[in-house]
Order: sequence, then structure tokens, then C-alpha cells
Amino acid sequence: MRKLVLALAGAVALVACDPTETHEYSCTETFGSGDGAVTGCLQLEITEVEGNVAEGQCESRDGEWEYHACASANRVPGYCDVPGASDYTLSGKSARVYFYEPATAEAAQAACESIDDATWVAP
Repeated sequence: MRKLVLALAGAVALVACDPTETHEYSCTETFGSGDGAVTGCLQLEITEVEGNVAEGQCESRDGEWEYHACASANRVPGYCDVPGASDYTLSGKSARVYFYEPATAEAAQAACESIDDATWVAP
């Protein structure tokens, strides 16, 4: 009976810790440079293992790591699509960067263009 209980407990633990399950994470950092520098929030939907790697990448760029999606309030209309987001993900999933007021859409687009292979997506 004890073996059965231990086997069931192990099965429950494996189900609860699905290594392929994705979560939303975010990194707030500065994009662009000089007068064109704008703070943005990079949003990722990745596994916990990838999150551990991305957290280190975020902090190495003086960013602030969060265990949730980017805030939706006060966003500049549009977003920056970062295909692959290879600096942050192991799987090559894309990410989005959201910019916030008081930045203008023009400043957000210019900051987006400073990111390799990124594309500004207007509303």
C-alpha cells in the first residue's frame, strides 16, 4: 500500500511540474540610445527553464525582471515584434516589447528599430 501511495505522489508531482508548460514573464529595460532611449517592457511566454536564462539576460542589461506579463495600462498604441528573441529564449520564441506613455508612438517605433530583426506593429 505504501508503494502505491508513493507512486501516486510521484505521478502527481510530475504532472504538477510540467517542464513544457509556459508562463508569462517580463523584463523592463531601456531600448535605443541617447535622446532616443525609451523604457519598454519585453514580454515573453516561455518555460520556467527558459525563464531562468532570460532572468539573467534581463539583469545583465540592467533590466527589472518580473514573473508576470507586462502591464496593459498606459501603453503606447502598437508594439515591437521581436522574432526569435534569441537573447532571452532557448526555443527561439518571439517576444513583444510594449512602450508606455509619456513616450510617443514615434519614439517607441524608433526604439523598436534599434532592436535586431524587430518590427514595429502599428494598431
